[in-house]
Amino acid sequence: NDQYDHIIWDWNGTLLDDIALCVQVNNELLRTHGLPELTVKRYQRLFGFPIRYYYKALGFDFDATPFEDLAEHYVSVYEAEAKHTSLHQGVTEMLSAVKAGGKTQSVLTAANESHVHDMMDHFSLWKFFDHVFGICDRFAASKIERGHDLIAHSGITADRTLLVGDTDHDHEVGEALGTNVLLVAHGHQSLERLRALHHNVRETLADF
Repeated sequence: NDQYDHIIWDWNGTLLDDIALCVQVNNELLRTHGLPELTVKRYQRLFGFPIRYYYKALGFDFDATPFEDLAEHYVSVYEAEAKHTSLHQGVTEMLSAVKAGGKTQSVLTAANESHVHDMMDHFSLWKFFDHVFGICDRFAASKIERGHDLIAHSGITADRTLLVGDTDHDHEVGEALGTNVLLVAHGHQSLERLRALHHNVRETLADF
């Protein structure tokens, strides 16, 4: 698409098919605290940002177990297991085609930046990307702030940029940055939720 010079990809759920792992790690936490476990469908119906609200919706009592403890446990288990996940079908071909078209590609993620760098190595993805921006620690800037940094760093204006993500938060980030947004429903939120929010939704990246 000649409308864009820069494609910003979300990582978790958009390029990385980590839904089963996220549900698994959530369910370990839920079991430990005697709470009802998730199916993938229920996860996609409930998951959202801020994560604190999502955990509250799952029934966690932060007076009994502080949110920070739950989040740190989740991240440590998730990061230890993440290399057993795979990319969504067709991702490598898609990235290759976009690069061949001469466009700049970046990753913008709310995940830990150094962990995503490791995953880039693991999946041999560096050749496709000019920039990978994540959160450097759990007290660091928001995804929106990092997105502003990324747009500035890329030298490509927001109106020539497309942000591709899989959640309502990616929609919020795109709105805040002034980019166009495309949402894919093969990730962390359901097709119904995304379609209620935004006109430009695809079921999978195959429809890109």
